[in-house]
Amino acid sequence: MDDKKKIAFVVSKLSSGGAQRVIATLANNFVDKFDVSIITYSSLESFYELDKNIRVFSCFQESYIESSKNAFQSMRLNFRLYKAINRIIKEEGIDLVIGFITQSNIFSIIAAKKNKIPSIICERTNPQKANVQRFWKVLRNLLYPKADFLVVQTEYAKEFYLNSMPESKIKILPNPINSKLSSMRTVGQKENIVLAVGRLHTLKNHAMAIKSFAKIQPLGWKLQILGEGAERENLGKLVSDTPNVELLGAKTNIENYYNKAKVFLFTSYYEGFPNALLEAMHFGLAPISTNCKSGPSEIIEHGVNGYLVEVNDIDAMAEHLKELTDNNDHLDVLGHAAQKTTDRFSSDNVTRLWYDLIISKLN
Repeated sequence: MDDKKKIAFVVSKLSSGGAQRVIATLANNFVDKFDVSIITYSSLESFYELDKNIRVFSCFQESYIESSKNAFQSMRLNFRLYKAINRIIKEEGIDLVIGFITQSNIFSIIAAKKNKIPSIICERTNPQKANVQRFWKVLRNLLYPKADFLVVQTEYAKEFYLNSMPESKIKILPNPINSKLSSMRTVGQKENIVLAVGRLHTLKNHAMAIKSFAKIQPLGWKLQILGEGAERENLGKLVSDTPNVELLGAKTNIENYYNKAKVFLFTSYYEGFPNALLEAMHFGLAPISTNCKSGPSEIIEHGVNGYLVEVNDIDAMAEHLKELTDNNDHLDVLGHAAQKTTDRFSSDNVTRLWYDLIISKLN
């Protein structure tokens, strides 16, 4: 008889985002320890590979949920989502629920209280910059203290939530590096490639990467940008004026690009936790990152395992990029140091921290 405790992750959809990658990694690592479920709003297929023993439940059968046109529709939709999440938790006999991102966190807390089970919630974004509607901010302030734990990735985020929650309930757990991704690292001949990864969104500021590269136009090098989004047209115009820059779209085989590239540019205006930066460093790429809030400064020690520049300081990024593209020895030293830095973010280490947190509430 299987007496595993049942845990359920709650997230809006299993798309290609950083939160979804973390859920997939944790869920895959937990299948031997728990009966693992994932509850999503829609029936969109998971972007990331999931173990066959993980059950995915959808609130609605549609793969896409149409945006509400007014406040009444929004309230009705949110109530239906909560009711569906609550029903799934009850019917499946879930013992602990784990919410990811504000709206799902709030649904998870209410449903957990209704079913008299513990809840862990997880925030992934910069809390001062995230585009959270006032309605959800009010609910966040009211309900987050009722969760058993709030997981954040950085000291910066912890400081923000100390205004509304006791410190004992806030845990800093870094994002795990996907173990399957780790296993795909190769020790081969790298190419003269500068890489940037992330949604083509204004907050990712890929224009800074393009302009920095264009400023020095390093001979024999190219810049590749992986990601898709609303900024494609604007970035396409920049790329058309800059030789050796490629917009390659979203890729599921991202390890191939990490294995080939030598330098990583991370240009965000703000972050919750910089997954792509961490992954690139894990593959030995020498990073140049904006010193945005929050995350990069908790991973990069300037001049030791990478470089930090101010947001939108194109001249500084271009200067450091020239240093690296002109000096292979220096580039190798920084890349090796960057890779060593990521050991503490291994999937096993982070999963162990999450496991201890979950067990503390199940017991």
